[in-house]
Amino acid sequence: MMKIKLFLTACLLTAVSFQAAAQDFTEQDPTKHQPRVFPMPVKHLTMHSNVLNCDKNFSVILPKSYDKEPDRKYPVLYLLHGHGENDWEWANIPVSMINERISQVTNDGSAAEMIVVQPNATEYQSGYFNHEGWMYEDYFFKELIPLIERNFRAIPDKGH
Repeated sequence: MMKIKLFLTACLLTAVSFQAAAQDFTEQDPTKHQPRVFPMPVKHLTMHSNVLNCDKNFSVILPKSYDKEPDRKYPVLYLLHGHGENDWEWANIPVSMINERISQVTNDGSAAEMIVVQPNATEYQSGYFNHEGWMYEDYFFKELIPLIERNFRAIPDKGH
């Protein structure tokens, strides 16, 4: 039990130190993707990852009420795409239309409005896990999540 507490404390301290180094993000170049019509506001963004030493794309779907309720905070869903897909396509898969389904379940009240973040795990190397030369989990937890929590009105706890 003591080893677990020490490990968790070390993880927390590492996360706090990475949060101190704020990153910026920019919009992705839309000419590199097929244009789509989205039923909810989608931001296609890019950030530089110090952990991965490259630029990483990600998309953010904002709730319809996001601009209308500037004091409201939202839960966040991190939606991971499958192999061979990317964040841009995942926002608008023709078969399941995830973006439309999210809009439907939040409109009918069967799900809370939320911020949906779709990281891209296909640039440079593929996968959502740490492995030699590709520390994706570290990027995800130490850079992407803190960036989302700083720049969007996310409820920053595990329950949301």
